[in-house]
Amino acid sequence: MTMETRMIQADIVIIGGGSAGCMAAIRALEVNPDLRVVIFEKGDINYSGSIARGMAGAMTRSLTPRA
Repeated sequence: MTMETRMIQADIVIIGGGSAGCMAAIRALEVNPDLRVVIFEKGDINYSGSIARGMAGAMTRSLTPRA
């Protein structure tokens, strides 16, 4: 079995694509927009603790008008 190797250059590497990881990346780029920020997420984007799932629930709750 052959594994492909790819090189990525980054100034900041964030492990975990959950809400904290994504907010850290956003903040780093607010401080210095020229940074190269990379986020590594091990889980499936639809079923892990990643931002796509976690923030979908938060956004649904915060954008839904109260009765």
